[in-house]
Amino acid sequence: METLRVFLDHGCRPRPAATALAIHVNTLYQRLAAVDSLLGEGWRSPQRALELHMLLHLTAASGPLNLAGTD
Repeated sequence: METLRVFLDHGCRPRPAATALAIHVNTLYQRLAAVDSLLGEGWRSPQRALELHMLLHLTAASGPLNLAGTD
């Protein structure tokens, strides 16, 4: 999620995103390939990317996710 958020924060530009993540750009491409396999390549469309970007920021602002379904 962090890789996707940083990539979107940097305007979907690989080099600035990789620099911000302190990783090699090829590592970023590998991570984005994993995102493609999870979300499908359609996440890169402008509207879907905006929706995901907003979701990631809202999730971060709301606090930790409770993935176990218990409080």
